[in-house]
Amino acid sequence: TGQTLLTGVKIVDDYDEVHVASIGSISDSGIWDEVGGTITWDIGPLNPGDDGEVTYQATLVGTFGTGTTTVDNVAIVTTDQTPDDEDDASVTVTIAPPPPGGAALSYVEPTCWFDVDMLGNVTRVYVTCVDGRCIGDYEPDDPPEVNFLELMRGTRVTYNLNGQFNGGPPRWVRMRVLEDPPPAPEGQVFVTEVYTFLGYTATGLQTDSVFFDAIVGMQLDYDPDALPGNATGVGIAWWNPDTSEWEFLPQGTGRVAGVGTATADVMHFSTFAVLATTGEAVQEAPTPIPTPAAPSGARPATFAGTDLQIEPAIEKMWSPLTFVTRTGNTVTISAMIENLGDEEGTYTAELSLDGKVIGTQDVSLAGGEQKQVRFVVSGIATGEYSIQVAGLSGTFASSREVTWWLIAVVSVLPAAIAGWLILRQYRKRRLA
Repeated sequence: TGQTLLTGVKIVDDYDEVHVASIGSISDSGIWDEVGGTITWDIGPLNPGDDGEVTYQATLVGTFGTGTTTVDNVAIVTTDQTPDDEDDASVTVTIAPPPPGGAALSYVEPTCWFDVDMLGNVTRVYVTCVDGRCIGDYEPDDPPEVNFLELMRGTRVTYNLNGQFNGGPPRWVRMRVLEDPPPAPEGQVFVTEVYTFLGYTATGLQTDSVFFDAIVGMQLDYDPDALPGNATGVGIAWWNPDTSEWEFLPQGTGRVAGVGTATADVMHFSTFAVLATTGEAVQEAPTPIPTPAAPSGARPATFAGTDLQIEPAIEKMWSPLTFVTRTGNTVTISAMIENLGDEEGTYTAELSLDGKVIGTQDVSLAGGEQKQVRFVVSGIATGEYSIQVAGLSGTFASSREVTWWLIAVVSVLPAAIAGWLILRQYRKRRLA
């Protein structure tokens, strides 16, 4: 409508990702950014008096429930000469209730979603629009497929923004490497990068936190060779900004942790890393704190250990021709701790090797709850050892076996082949 030529004219349409399921035809070579939820048209120059329109087709999600739903849309026009011009519009969808005495209308919960970006690999998680509950089981992972999350069907995902609770999920959850992380505690070392899991709204605002009403499983991969030689335990820890401390999480009840993987159960997103505890930081047992008197009829927290597992690692060196087999240089020890009482309490599991405490792990348990504690001990010399943890005991052996016969065969084989070749060449000369 002006009197001058406009250049660099661009239109960006920010559509309602909550209610738009897919985009169909787009006019005038518009570009659809599915991840960002926008459509962009590069119009170029416009002369005074020029006009026109751009269009696209959108398919809304599922079936709307009874009542009124508003589908919003925002368009922004930018040029090289004028300030940005923003306009918005909305479409109201109204579903009337069934007539009295008539046939009931079928109701299908409308489907919404949020995206989980694990170091660049994006997984779309579909949720109910009413309360943000996952409508299926999802396993977002990163590009190498070594770091995982597990969200189970029915898990509600919510977030806080500026202290205000939102009853649904954010538009994005992004896993990224933290460039300047809080330092590891004394006697502990990072064996992975430090990762942040942050939520973002559709407009790009970072949320305060993302919460779940059920356990979400987490698996982080680490290099076993990065473990210090005197490591006594390894696990996933989260950074508690309220206390400015790293706190270990209980081992995951879903995925089973193995050599090179650590698992945990989380109820909210924060900053996470895999930490290894070294034998140099064995802390003295804290002074016992008297347990408050339990209400009448309730039993105080009492702990018992069961299911001791001692798993010496078997390492075959110089595979596929295994000359040396090393057993028990690294050993994983785990046990189940159960709270036999009714009151919540915390138990400190101490791991002893030949009567010497080499590691501790705290586990908090509600009444009747049980969890696993797990230690990884590396750099064990050849010999036999006894293990004690949570009132349980067992033994294992660390050994080194050399396959001498295979070494002898490999040593003699080149000479035998050389002799056979010389004899063959000699016979050929005689025949000639």
